[in-house]
Amino acid sequence: MNVDRRLLGWGLFFILLGGIPLAVKGGLLDEQMVGQWPLRGPVSATGSVGYYDLSQLFGTGYFYGSAGLAWTFERFRIDLAYFATSHEATALFGPGVAGDRWSLTAAWSF
Repeated sequence: MNVDRRLLGWGLFFILLGGIPLAVKGGLLDEQMVGQWPLRGPVSATGSVGYYDLSQLFGTGYFYGSAGLAWTFERFRIDLAYFATSHEATALFGPGVAGDRWSLTAAWSF
């Protein structure tokens, strides 16, 4: 998702509230705040925190978040991030699906 920061007026942080219409009708809602802060040259710190509300489906929801570093050069970007979820996510979906883990992503925009 490409967001024009000028539209938000906050600069480096923005709030996302989302859901697929049928999922919202079923009681599923996802709210999160994400940010990116330039550190030095092409390196930025990234982070997010959110809550996935599954209360109508499972009687609970779960918190999640991430922290990481991003390196951008022209149309190429590499992200290294640590993702974490609250214990409710692990209880709902199991440790093979939910839980804390590292991610390394390479992206090329064209």
